Amino acid sequence: MTDKIKQASKEEEKESTIDTSSSSPKGEKKVIDREFHDFMAELKKVTSEDNKFTQEYQLQRLLGTSFVNPYDILEVGAEASEEEVKKKFRMLSILVHPDKCRHEKASDAFHLLEQAYK
Repeated sequence: MTDKIKQASKEEEKESTIDTSSSSPKGEKKVIDREFHDFMAELKKVTSEDNKFTQEYQLQRLLGTSFVNPYDILEVGAEASEEEVKKKFRMLSILVHPDKCRHEKASDAFHLLEQAYK
């Protein structure tokens, strides 16, 4: 008897997983278009986040903006731990350090980072 119950539950499970929504080409195209749109939006988001970690972006940000507090310079929140602040300082300093970056204002940007870290 338990075998019959197991078999019946398996059949019910199969029936419940069958997609009964419109399987017309138009319905499938809408799903594919939505998935593609979501993928491209995610890709743009990741790309814009990656652009933040370039020398040009950081130099422009540091030298072209007036900051109110050192946390804004280091791009961390006021509640950030000392470890997080140190990690972010090291990452940013590698990008704008005068020995690594040949920009004429790299030393100014690095000095600003140092002051924020202290």
